Amino acid sequence: MRTSGNLAYDYDTDHTSHETASHENALDWASPVPSMARRILLDETLTNRPHLQEKARQVRRELAVRRMKSLLSLISMVILMTMIFGGILYRQARILEMNFANLKLERQIEQTEQSSGQISESLARQTDLERIRRLAIDRLGLQVPARMQVVTVDIPDSDRVVYARTGHSSTTEEAQLAAVFNEIEGFFKTLELPGQDS
Repeated sequence: MRTSGNLAYDYDTDHTSHETASHENALDWASPVPSMARRILLDETLTNRPHLQEKARQVRRELAVRRMKSLLSLISMVILMTMIFGGILYRQARILEMNFANLKLERQIEQTEQSSGQISESLARQTDLERIRRLAIDRLGLQVPARMQVVTVDIPDSDRVVYARTGHSSTTEEAQLAAVFNEIEGFFKTLELPGQDS
């Protein structure tokens, strides 16, 4: 017969009657239904044993702490996921905003280029070269150049680099300027002008 736990059967506290009752009310474990069974509540067993009450309180506290920890970890995970998701959404919104700003700037650039092209075309249409020529001759007294006054200069395709000769550091500034002048003069002497016989 069980004497502790939720399935314990009630028994007499009197020891003399207990011995006789134990023989008379002995349970036949083979029978399907016990004859004198009564369920004892947990509170009734805890009132008789204070150390069990303390142990039960401690177990309840541990369970409450575990539940609280699991609840806090769940809440922190939800907050973390929400923050990550919000950060991703914020970045995507900023990217879209910048794309729209870029498109707006590109449209403004296109409009500015179109308007500048239209302005240059209107200036080219309004420019009358013959009128400019007449004003230059009449008002400013300019003349059409004669054939002998027209000078054409052939510019070579590649650049020429003329290095100054390195001299002593004791040379004066006038000597340095004279050397530079000679180098420049030598450069121009090497140029060939059209119509000039060598």
